[in-house]
Order: sequence, then structure tokens, then C-alpha cells
Amino acid sequence: MEQADDRTARAPEPEEGAQPARSGGLFTGMQEYRDALCQLISSVERSLLVFDNSLIDLGIESPGAVAELSQLCTRSEHQPCVRILLRKTASLHEHAPRLMRLMTFFGHHIELRVMDSDYPLPASMHAPFAVGDRRSIVTRFHYESQRGKYLPHDTAAANRLSNRFEEHWCRAQGGPRVTTLGL
Repeated sequence: MEQADDRTARAPEPEEGAQPARSGGLFTGMQEYRDALCQLISSVERSLLVFDNSLIDLGIESPGAVAELSQLCTRSEHQPCVRILLRKTASLHEHAPRLMRLMTFFGHHIELRVMDSDYPLPASMHAPFAVGDRRSIVTRFHYESQRGKYLPHDTAAANRLSNRFEEHWCRAQGGPRVTTLGL
């Protein structure tokens, strides 16, 4: 008897119109994904890990998400409290100007790295995810899918994704640095 691991296991189909509530759950659309991410960010006290292909679909650029990130940077003593790992940054300045601006104010709290393009993407990293305080996650089932889940109290899943993140974080290259020049 063969056991399915987290790369091959299929999630149950969500009910029609299912939305991630504060208690968590499945989502089927990009707006629900972005709402779940904002809920996750607002619950984070110490650290937020984000893995995404390019941040274009993530919704981290919304005014609400930027406000939540700003509050996290202000309240967290952990440095950096936000670490973002991307597959590509080609359009980062074009699609994430609010995040770039936030990095000028909180550069010591937000660190961004890019995975080496020559490094093959393992199957376990085909799903974008965010982990808050190693206890909560928001993830899509695949970067091309709009379906995913928000689990606000799943430390096992959060630890598993955090460990994957850390493994690839160590191999990643520094991303764009944003600094404010002045006298």
C-alpha cells in the first residue's frame, strides 16, 4: 500500500462559493486568496515567510496588505520580520511599487531573495505560500491554480513549509535592494 505525500495528495474539492473565514478554510478565487493573505499578515506577531513566483498574483500590493505589512514591521522586534522568496523579479518594480516603497522605510525588516534560475524548481515548491509565526499558512495548490487553503492554526503544515522555505532561502541570491539616499 502506497502512501501519498504532500506533493501528490489531492485536496478535496471546495464547496461552491466557499470562502476562507477567520477560522480558515478553502478558497477558489484570487480575491479570496488575497483576503486570506491579509488575514494571515494581520495575525503575525514575529515573522512572515512568503514564497511566490513573482508577486504579481499575490495581492501583497493592495493598500490593505501594505498597511498590514507596515504594522507588522512596526510591531515586530524580529529582524527581518518579513522574508520574501521569489522565482523571478523581472517585473517587481512595475508590479510592486508599494512594496518597493515600503522597503525604503523598513529595509531592515523586509528581506527579498530570488531563487537561482539555474536551480531546478522541486515539485514541493510549485505552490506559492505564506507562513506566519510558524503556526499559520496560506497556500495555493499550484502557482497556476486559484484554489488553495488558509490554515490559521496548523503548526505541522507551517513547520513543513517553513523548512522548505529555509532550505531554498539559503541557496537564493539577494534580491533588489531599495534604499533612500539623502543628506
